[in-house]
Amino acid sequence: FARDGSAVSVVSVSSNAVQVLDPATNKVQTTAYVGRSPHEAFVSPDGKTVWAAIRGEGYVSVIDRETGEVQDRITTASGPSKVVFSPDGAHAFVNHLFANTVAVIDVASRKVMDEIAVPEQAGGSADEAVTPDGKELWLGHPGTGHTTVIDARTFKVKAVLETGPRTNHPNFVTRDGTDYAYVTVGGLNQTKIFRRTDGEPEEIGKIEHSGVAPHGIWPSPDNSRLYVVLQKSDAVDIIDTATNEVIKTLSVGQDPQALIYVANAAPGAEGANLGEQGLGNRVENIAIEVRGAEGASASANIRHVAGVDEIDITARGLPAGQSFTVFGQNEGGSHPIRSIKAGDNGVVGEALAYADYFDTYTGLLLLPEGQKP
Repeated sequence: FARDGSAVSVVSVSSNAVQVLDPATNKVQTTAYVGRSPHEAFVSPDGKTVWAAIRGEGYVSVIDRETGEVQDRITTASGPSKVVFSPDGAHAFVNHLFANTVAVIDVASRKVMDEIAVPEQAGGSADEAVTPDGKELWLGHPGTGHTTVIDARTFKVKAVLETGPRTNHPNFVTRDGTDYAYVTVGGLNQTKIFRRTDGEPEEIGKIEHSGVAPHGIWPSPDNSRLYVVLQKSDAVDIIDTATNEVIKTLSVGQDPQALIYVANAAPGAEGANLGEQGLGNRVENIAIEVRGAEGASASANIRHVAGVDEIDITARGLPAGQSFTVFGQNEGGSHPIRSIKAGDNGVVGEALAYADYFDTYTGLLLLPEGQKP
């Protein structure tokens, strides 16, 4: 978003596009076609350009906000994931999914001025956020379940925190003079809470969500509320930061991943040019029965899309490299839906199948390949 609330940038990963919306009318102002698989972007501090991380390539695109013309490309390491700016507007930070590094870019010259090495145990980073006071940069590492905290002034790593499987987005709240960081952990269906200190952050609690796979997170400007999207439940949890409890859950569109809160962006324009894509479609999260792999667990997110049901399968604790078959179960027996293979860590992060599930099956079964139900 633009810092004055006059624009919102939206990245379309599968269309290789970056668009700018006018919040007052909710209409698209410009569209820029960029490189392969752009991921996350921010409007520059001066409001004139949009900086987008092109994760399928290896650079940041600088786009003219008014015309959609790509003005510049800033080369970085492989798989840049997001661009965030320091509060003073002097620096841009770019994290990477396929490289253990953060690029520090001088905004005025658009040149990479430093590289911050991310510890190997943390690995690639999908999301990042800079604290409102400009002191720290927090990185989420979904593949390893870590969060890295970097001193955004000295460009030195302060801490690597073990936060849990599919660690996603960080964000920040200040209440009663105390600074807090919140990190969504998709694999635990939790948001973890840390007290920020001059040294290593202190974990002080966690929030249990109403649904599955918390992902994006953003506070209200007065820091009284946190909003967390539940990717696999098509919902948003609203959290009271005084109690750190979920006080309301809203149904939203399909597969939400990120959100922002822009105060007073559209005065008097409530409801203008809005739609209801995917709102109210059926979605369920179920446990999958696992046989032949002691200690393993699996689950499926099932949602109705475009006349068919999408089955999103995840599993943990499987024998590394072993193949399995997922069966749909009903009164007539068990029927194979798809094969999956565990990675070197015994995890299947996401395996998609499409079938008429809701009208056909009552459950799912996971068996070693070749084994019959």
